[in-house]
Amino acid sequence: MHVTRTIDFDFVVKGRMNCILDEETVELEAGDFIVLKAANHMWVNPSETEETVMLYLLHKPIDAEA
Repeated sequence: MHVTRTIDFDFVVKGRMNCILDEETVELEAGDFIVLKAANHMWVNPSETEETVMLYLLHKPIDAEA
């Protein structure tokens, strides 16, 4: 697991992806997105054969520490 000090906009372009958070797992598929704000998280592709393509946009607020 890791944490980013950013606001993350994460979009599943193709396939499926699980976003594992401290207390839950969010299952995403193509067309879904999630917004994370400095969240402790981990990404896992639940398929052993299906490729996943993600688009990530990370925004670092001006007052955020590195």
